[in-house]
Amino acid sequence: MYSLAELKYMYISPLQDAWQAAQVIRYCPAMEPVVKAHRKLYANTDEAVVISMDERQERFLGDHSLTYGETRWVSFIRVLDSLKLTPKDVFIDLGCGAGFLCLLVNQATGCKVEGYDIIHRFIESGNQLVQTQGLKNIAFYNRDFFQSDLSHGTAFYITCTCFKPEDMDKLESRLKYNRSGTRVVTITRPLKSKHFRLLEKFKLRFSWGPDLAYIQERI
Repeated sequence: MYSLAELKYMYISPLQDAWQAAQVIRYCPAMEPVVKAHRKLYANTDEAVVISMDERQERFLGDHSLTYGETRWVSFIRVLDSLKLTPKDVFIDLGCGAGFLCLLVNQATGCKVEGYDIIHRFIESGNQLVQTQGLKNIAFYNRDFFQSDLSHGTAFYITCTCFKPEDMDKLESRLKYNRSGTRVVTITRPLKSKHFRLLEKFKLRFSWGPDLAYIQERI
């Protein structure tokens, strides 16, 4: 007899992943070859989790804020529709993980896209996929975004679920120099800085369950 967890891994998760992939392709037909290439690298969320955990252990990166979690692709479509990005925007995913959201933004909007993560394998695989698929205006960088210049970005996405108060403070200190109109999407926790105003707040589903998304704008 299989356990419920094993049955989910064997049958339910693959069906959910296939459904999500179909929804993404329906939303943006240009994503079809990209989706197939990405799923060859990461057949499911669990594979990305293992990659993150293994490298963090190898490099002694024990910070709880680095815990890997994934935004469901269909959930992110809701975010993308709200952002209303244009080819003039620069979208930056802070903590991009396996990089799928960056790929979707690039193909669906045509804007310049950057993904930042400290896990080397995510960055190497992301840039390899960009090269093999011949994608333009998208790149992945092995960077600590708390130490990076973010002033050129006009739209950001970041999951703050495991962030400590001091992490939120550091994030706000980086983003307060961005130009007026810059939009920032945070998950679980909003920016509390007086430099940002709330545009939207809504609930979405993630790999860890339901959570809140906040879309804020630099005043």
